[in-house]
Amino acid sequence: MAGTPNIPTIGASGAIFGVLLAFGMLFPDNPIWIWFLFPVKAKWFVLALGVINFLYLIKTPGSGVSHVAHLGGMLIGFLYLKSNLKRIDFLAEAKHWYREWKIRRAKRKFQVYMKKEDRKRDKGPWIH
Repeated sequence: MAGTPNIPTIGASGAIFGVLLAFGMLFPDNPIWIWFLFPVKAKWFVLALGVINFLYLIKTPGSGVSHVAHLGGMLIGFLYLKSNLKRIDFLAEAKHWYREWKIRRAKRKFQVYMKKEDRKRDKGPWIH
């Protein structure tokens, strides 16, 4: 397996590592309890997981675990937090888009209704 780099992977572990990194950056001093016995600050826990994954990437190629996906998820989480994307209110954008869509749809329906009424008036009041 060591010489096959084109094997696809599946799973959500990269996204989970991205969320984990975001948690460690946003709440660095919050404790994470390991086995409900040992409190570790979130920033040190995330750093340790990143280092462990990097070492596993180097030491155990072809192990069946996509350490590149884990590190990539952490990288994307870091870039997301450092970019301006976090400042955009996605819910407000979605509400605005939905409202605009409803208005466009209502306008189309109204235009169709008006066209029907115009055709009725052209034929005379006795034809329906």
